[in-house]
Amino acid sequence: MFPEEYKTAWLSALDLMNTKRTNRFLIDARKHKAISLENQCWFKKEFLEIAHRKAQQIPDLPKVARINSPNIDNIEAMKSINRQIEESNYSFEYLTFDQYQDALEWLFEENTVAV
Repeated sequence: MFPEEYKTAWLSALDLMNTKRTNRFLIDARKHKAISLENQCWFKKEFLEIAHRKAQQIPDLPKVARINSPNIDNIEAMKSINRQIEESNYSFEYLTFDQYQDALEWLFEENTVAV
């Protein structure tokens, strides 16, 4: 995907979350191929910070579930992105899944507090 198309797609997804006032986001990457180095750098340096700022404006903590791609090039590209998300204190929860159903269950599980 060309850099401008890549950026537009991700920024549009954030705008949609804001417009629809949702705190749940599913990334279905099962058909994704390799991510160019340029797109990886933009995602890590710019997009995650934009997402972090926008997530702070949502009343409930946003949850992002990503369904992994089986493509080895995509898996390799996502390693550093996933590591950055794990090591940072972003204002959203993020988990990766191999199965679609597992991702949906996590996104829509109720957070209950034991009394």
